[in-house]
Parts: sequence; structure tokens; C-alpha cells
Amino acid sequence: MSAMKEHLDTVVEAVDTVFGEGYAKKNPELVGRLIQGEMMGFGLFQISESIYALAEVEEEEYVM
Repeated sequence: MSAMKEHLDTVVEAVDTVFGEGYAKKNPELVGRLIQGEMMGFGLFQISESIYALAEVEEEEYVM
């Protein structure tokens, strides 16, 4: 099973646990928005880590 399918199944199960069985199937936009939000958060984390790493490199270059 692909990682995305596993993640989708996890999100659907979580939505159904909170809102009741079948809620995710009736509200696919909610599932999509949840996954989209998670991916955006992950992307922002990666960007911030990259900026932090670049700042460390630049700081090391200017240490006298």
C-alpha cells in the first residue's frame, strides 16, 4: 500500500471517529482540506529548517 493511501485511510478513520461513521465519505472536501493543511504545514517546516540551516552556514562563514 502506498504511503498516501495509508495517510488517507488514517485521516478518514480520524474524521469518522470524531464525527461518526461515514462522515468522511459524505464530506470528501473536509478530508482533502485536512490533508492539504498537513502537507502545507510540512512544507513550511521544511522551508524554515532550510532557512535555519542557511543562517547557520552564513554565521559560520563570518565568524572571525
